[in-house]
Amino acid sequence: MLAAALDLPDPVHSPRTAYAGLRYVDFPPGFGPGGVRPGIAAARAVPGVIRVQLEIPSGATVRRAPTGGLHHAYVLATAPTAGSLARTLDRAAGLLGQGVPGRRTRQLRQPETGFA
Repeated sequence: MLAAALDLPDPVHSPRTAYAGLRYVDFPPGFGPGGVRPGIAAARAVPGVIRVQLEIPSGATVRRAPTGGLHHAYVLATAPTAGSLARTLDRAAGLLGQGVPGRRTRQLRQPETGFA
């Protein structure tokens, strides 16, 4: 309305051009963070990845599957389309879980914090 009142062109409306997502990664009991450390650098190098965070303290071992809002690691990424975002998250989370039998990944819509 302001543009019309001042005889200015209508503002340009841009459609959504980017997507962001968070992927949680959980490891099986008995897993130690030493097995995933090499994959962290590789996951961070994936184009579109903003952050990779391991929530298992150094020298600790996973004792049980996480519960509630607690997870062992997460990947935060952005991409221009929903499909490319899913592929980016799949690739980065896969690099964290390489060689980890029984690893599971979970993608949630809302971020949660903590560790198990």
